[in-house]
Amino acid sequence: MDESGFPPSNQRVQHVDDEEPKCSTKPDLQITDGGLAFNWITKDFDSQTQQKAGRDTQVLIMDGHSSHYMANLLEFCLANNIEYSPHCTHVLQGLNVVCFAKMKESWKEEINAFEAIHKHGVNKEDFCEVWGRAFKKAFTKENIKAAFAATGIWPLNPNVIKPAQMKPAEATSYNQPSHCCKVVQHKL
Repeated sequence: MDESGFPPSNQRVQHVDDEEPKCSTKPDLQITDGGLAFNWITKDFDSQTQQKAGRDTQVLIMDGHSSHYMANLLEFCLANNIEYSPHCTHVLQGLNVVCFAKMKESWKEEINAFEAIHKHGVNKEDFCEVWGRAFKKAFTKENIKAAFAATGIWPLNPNVIKPAQMKPAEATSYNQPSHCCKVVQHKL
């Protein structure tokens, strides 16, 4: 671990059963796989969310790996009232939908304004100042609220997410639709 608390970029975190996570420099080591996902869901996620959820459904949103095809993981989720939605993170990323689009626009504006005043491009010494102004324009309270509204997260609006948005990713999925919207609608 470095001073940030994260492993150096050439290392991967490995978690085996009840042991503490370990770092490895093996290039072929995967960050997560089905076994690791199963252990995490059964030993960490469920135990840390079960009491708060009570009898309500716990919703777990994951993406980017194939652990959702493991029978024991799916059976555990079903038996423990955990809705496991592996194909919906792309439609729930409101910061990408609203704030980062605004950031891109603000960044261009701030660069142009800086260059007009200073008659040179933004360099390392100027970066934080210019980036900071763009960030303050893009990540306002109003824009952040708009990001949550645009994704239907808050205020809750499951109708924002359309069935066409829930198509599985081609590289890692079979034709299995996500149940993310079904869980949200069930809660209403």
